Amino acid sequence: MNRLKRFFKWMTILTLSFVSLLVLVVAVLNWRASREVEARLAPLREAEKPTSISDLKPLPVADSDNAAKAIEPLEELCRELDSQLAKAIYQKDTDEEYEAALIGLARTIATDHPELIPSLKKAFALPEFQPDYEFDLSPTAFMDNVLQQNRSVRMVARVMHGHGLMSLEDGETDEAIADALSVLKWSGHIANQPLLVNYLVSAAVRSQALDLASRCLVADNSSPQMRTQLIDALERSDLQKQFDQSIESERAFGISSFESFALFRFQVMVGELSAYLDMVDEFKLIVQRPTGVAPKQPETSSMFAASTWPAFETGLAALRRSQAKSQAILILAAWQDQGSDVTTKVADLRLPASITLDPFDGSQMKLKATKDTVVVYSVGQNLTDDGGKLAGELDVGVGR
Repeated sequence: MNRLKRFFKWMTILTLSFVSLLVLVVAVLNWRASREVEARLAPLREAEKPTSISDLKPLPVADSDNAAKAIEPLEELCRELDSQLAKAIYQKDTDEEYEAALIGLARTIATDHPELIPSLKKAFALPEFQPDYEFDLSPTAFMDNVLQQNRSVRMVARVMHGHGLMSLEDGETDEAIADALSVLKWSGHIANQPLLVNYLVSAAVRSQALDLASRCLVADNSSPQMRTQLIDALERSDLQKQFDQSIESERAFGISSFESFALFRFQVMVGELSAYLDMVDEFKLIVQRPTGVAPKQPETSSMFAASTWPAFETGLAALRRSQAKSQAILILAAWQDQGSDVTTKVADLRLPASITLDPFDGSQMKLKATKDTVVVYSVGQNLTDDGGKLAGELDVGVGR
């Protein structure tokens, strides 16, 4: 009996000793992992780069300067109009049918809600845009918060786009240019918000503005003053800077996502975090190049890095499309200014390389005569010259 007691006593001592040793080993590994995490994040913090969702919180602005506050009273009406549009385009397949429905909605707005467009233009022109994001949420909840806000920004952009299409149809090209400028400003507001998903929304909204802008140039009956305003706005747009800011915020979101894991400070997660940060660095080097798209997979190998790479790749493709369309419009404007000769080549226009260099593959942007007009385009994401086929964005550009 005494022997059995001694046995259990020693087993208890050994078990406690083993558990104590295990706790000590885990504590040491945890300490080492924490130091490695801090070593990776320290350079970002020293450079004053955001490393968490809370770091993305901007300084407060006055409601009178905040476009998000200005559109709040208009959101319910815009939601109702958006619902009307959804019913009007139900089972409609073509772009022409969609535009017809959008113009029809714009005419309804002009008759029943004449105050809406002036109110939206006033809101879009405000210097700041700060939606009510909650920066103390978990990563998943914060993403949901951002996506909820995106519904409003898309709705108001559609309303303004429809008004621009209606103005063009009615021959009011200056008014359509004013609408295009408003949507461009709105796109910039969205691009300045955190996360890649906001950048992708801003790129889609900018595409609507560029569509209006190109049609206004094709109409060729705007006033010199409005035409100059449009060209100046396109030349001033710093699309690269907007995208860089988006990548910085997405990295901060990724770091917060790692920190939300219960085992974050363990060595295996530290390795994943390091790989993720290396992947972002790899991507930023690609983005710094004036042209080109991202490869399908990063060189950095890890589960998390590989799963997030497609979002970065999509964002860069959206940037290149925005650049290509903007440059194509500026080339079209220069072509018009220099006589609208269908035999003219891009090189003949003597424009800077920042405008003539194809953002997708680094070749020269294309200017192709089609009967008595031209198409200005980039080779697009497939990196193949499809002869100016803009449908489906095989090539990316504008047609006169």
